[in-house]
Amino acid sequence: MDIFEFASKFNTEEKCRAFLKEQRQQYGITCKNCSGQDHFYLEKKQQWQCRACDYRTTLTSGTIFENTKLPLQKWMLALFWMTSSKKSISTLEMMRKLNLKRFETVSNLMKKIRLMMRHYNETIMAGDHCEADESFIVTSGTRNGAKRGRGTEQTMVHILAPYDQRAPTGNKSGKALKNIRMDVIDNAASKSIKQVWDRYLTRNSKVTMEH
Repeated sequence: MDIFEFASKFNTEEKCRAFLKEQRQQYGITCKNCSGQDHFYLEKKQQWQCRACDYRTTLTSGTIFENTKLPLQKWMLALFWMTSSKKSISTLEMMRKLNLKRFETVSNLMKKIRLMMRHYNETIMAGDHCEADESFIVTSGTRNGAKRGRGTEQTMVHILAPYDQRAPTGNKSGKALKNIRMDVIDNAASKSIKQVWDRYLTRNSKVTMEH
């Protein structure tokens, strides 16, 4: 998403709240009181109410926005800048971008977003389509004269590359890389590889081995 798409999608507080509501309902609401899954939404209060025990869950409860006094638009802008920028953004720069004056407010906001991003990177699972392969990481002192292939003394890693399948255009294959997952493995045996797959893949994942 570029800045123009973002500006169109999140240019009002109402659109930001509607997006958050849609995302939360997509993954489901779990009642903190009874663990119930069946809820109905109270539009005026912007809360979900559990059908089993009447416990209410707010729109931001259980998210990084919980108890925030900042508009969701500010949060969405911060998320956009932090996830789309190739370089890190300083707190002072973020203060200017969001037009906020308190250093502590922006610092805490960015800290929460970084923690969320780290958690996402640690737990995200590969999509429906994924390419898998083994490779070797050259460690210090083994670059010159190191053997190649599976007989090497270098560290072996198993790599998963999930991608979105799109229609090929021109010289492009139609594969849009989403992210990379790479774990150290003891060897190339199926048992070692399965441990990586169990961590990142779903049962519906379609894996292509590259050798």
